[in-house]
Parts: sequence; C-alpha cells; structure tokens
Amino acid sequence: DTNVEIVSADKVFRIMDEDLAAAQKKKLPVWNNELVSTDHGVGGYTSRALGKRLNRKNEQLADAAERFSAAAEWLSESPYPKDTLETAWKRVIAHQFHDDLPGTSLEHVYKRSWNDYTLSLNQFASVYTAAAESIVHQMTVPFKRGVAVAVSNPTQFARTETVECRVPA
Repeated sequence: DTNVEIVSADKVFRIMDEDLAAAQKKKLPVWNNELVSTDHGVGGYTSRALGKRLNRKNEQLADAAERFSAAAEWLSESPYPKDTLETAWKRVIAHQFHDDLPGTSLEHVYKRSWNDYTLSLNQFASVYTAAAESIVHQMTVPFKRGVAVAVSNPTQFARTETVECRVPA
C-alpha cells in the first residue's frame, strides 16, 4: 500500500522554490517559448467521453449514409441528399475544435454539442434508411412466395451479430 499525495502545479513550484538550493535551481531547464503540441499534452485527457462517443458515432453513420446514398443514386436514380448531409456534417464539424471535442470547454457548450450531435445522428440515420430502402426496392427476389429480408453491413469488417426483424405474416 503506497500513499499518494496529489498536489497542484502551484504547490510543486512552491516546494521547488523553497526546498531546492540555489545551485540546484540553476540546473533546472528553462523554456522561454511556446510549448508545441508535439512535446506536451497531446490529446484531450478528460472524462468527457460522451461527446467523443457521439462524435465517433456521427462519423461512422455519416460515412454509411454517404456510401448508401451514392449507391442509391447510381442504382435507382434517387437524388443524392447533398444538402441534408452537408447540414448534418457542418453541425458535427462545428464541435471538432480546440476545446469542445477534447473536453476542455464549459458545461453549457457540452449541452449544445450533445444536442447537435443527436440532431445530426437523426439526420444521418434518416438518410441512411432512405438510401437503404431505395437500394432494396431495386432488388429482385428469385422465388414467388415468402418475404425477402435485406441486411446491410456498412462497416469494412465481417460481423456476426444477431439480426432481428419483424416479418408480416
């Protein structure tokens, strides 16, 4: 069992100032310039995981929506929903800046960004669903009885999850 004391940076510097001899202080490195991101604090070390998760979900769903929309336009001449995708993307990208996505902003910023992420997720999901439906309507079924079920995998990975669907009798 080890005892750990957490102290502020201010306290560390006060301890150094009070406890180090003048000769020791002269040996300390001095940096008199801007610290660049390659040398310190790269990344956002915060517990603001929800914003990061919502951002990633938006990126993934936007990718699927764009791919399926392009396929739907090609296969069924459905119009590509450029304006809807652009609006949703701009809303997501607006939060990928210095303090918001890394998690070093103010509380009211997160409430707005989580709302924007949710709005964009809904738009991307709507576009993805419409495009998938458009593609499915172009498929022909080689049998005369039964109900065709289409399952899409918008990722680049083979998947083995269970798929559930309701088929009208």
